[in-house]
Amino acid sequence: MAEPLDLQHDYLLISGTDLEQLAGDRFWERLEDDAEHRQLVGSGWLVAAFPVPTDWDGWEMHPHADEVVHVTSGHLVVTLDNGTDHERVDAASGETVIVPAGVWHTIDVVEPGATLNITHGPGTEHRPR
Repeated sequence: MAEPLDLQHDYLLISGTDLEQLAGDRFWERLEDDAEHRQLVGSGWLVAAFPVPTDWDGWEMHPHADEVVHVTSGHLVVTLDNGTDHERVDAASGETVIVPAGVWHTIDVVEPGATLNITHGPGTEHRPR
């Protein structure tokens, strides 16, 4: 019998027509340390859910593909840094923001909530706010 997947703990990898559950407890460490894991993740899209109780303390950027940020609860502001100015996108529960590839972004909380994210994870970069 199939077990439910907890997207707040694990990642779902979509690669072509295949789906694979990747354990979240060491996911990012393995991504840095394990070439086979990097290759596996590089072959598809990651789906995960994240609580967003407070403003992010940094920025992130996905260089190879757009990211889908679907707000499942709460009210968030996704700020996009296009290099010359910041575009602020209000997103309440049920709304989705598409973050273009190569664009630095961060999140501020109007009302604590959660997101469901779909991203092509390889090469993701982070910088302080």
